[in-house]
Amino acid sequence: KGSAQRLAPELLSDVVQPEGGVEDLTHSVSKISLRRVLKNNPLLNKCSNADLDKITGHVSFKQYPAGHALIRQDDIDQTLFIVTEGEVDVYVDGELRSTEKSPEVCGEMSVVEGGPRQASVVCGTECKAVAINKKALRFLIKKHPYVWKDIIRMAQERKTYNSEFKKQSAGEEGDDPHGDEAGDGAVGGDS
Repeated sequence: KGSAQRLAPELLSDVVQPEGGVEDLTHSVSKISLRRVLKNNPLLNKCSNADLDKITGHVSFKQYPAGHALIRQDDIDQTLFIVTEGEVDVYVDGELRSTEKSPEVCGEMSVVEGGPRQASVVCGTECKAVAINKKALRFLIKKHPYVWKDIIRMAQERKTYNSEFKKQSAGEEGDDPHGDEAGDGAVGGDS
């Protein structure tokens, strides 16, 4: 995929967003089309059409160029993103953690915990994504409690992944991955 060659947004703080910019698709698609986009995500596929129609006024649907940061680490924001097309790269402290393909939910940790963003999410390819604001999320959670349970589950899974990643990274820094303290490639005794 070439993800490793992509630069972390924290390292590009002085760089302007990619040319071409963001295209707002919210008003160029019908309410029915936007509902279909929302319904195609596992998080919202059990919601009624009527409920999804009610939140369409509180979401935005945009096309983003490769390199655009949907989420920046340490920002305070509780918008939930559903990437409907494309790939996003997830960075923590400038280090690439993963590349995720659509459909992908991003931003669930700050929605659950209410604190600053714990990662940056950057479009690795051109992406389309729906941004769901706090008002729309509250409505959905009130009408469909399982949506909140799923968001909490996703946040817990992400937290576990991050914890395991940190443990693995810490182990790699201090340990020889081959168990070879001498560094000569030998597995045991004298050669």
